[in-house]
Amino acid sequence: MAPEPRFETYRVSKAALEHASQQGTRAFKDGYVKFRTCLINLDRLDTELSRSRPTWTGNGIQLQDVENFIRFAVSTHPNTVIEAITLYCNLNYND
Repeated sequence: MAPEPRFETYRVSKAALEHASQQGTRAFKDGYVKFRTCLINLDRLDTELSRSRPTWTGNGIQLQDVENFIRFAVSTHPNTVIEAITLYCNLNYND
């Protein structure tokens, strides 16, 4: 069964973004560019929009955690490459 057209658009766009990020990382590692790239893959975020959906479980990645990672990534030594990071959350977690 073919995927729904909206999912196919998402899948192709995501693959293109991942490929472009990998190219940027390779170019930095090989000395062609002076900037670093880092692809940040995020699971469900804890936002007002997410919380308004009927599928909201009460758990999502805190935006403060994303901010903390970005601050860490840009503070590393100039020759350090963080190619990609994936952040997930436990959708069934209870405080």
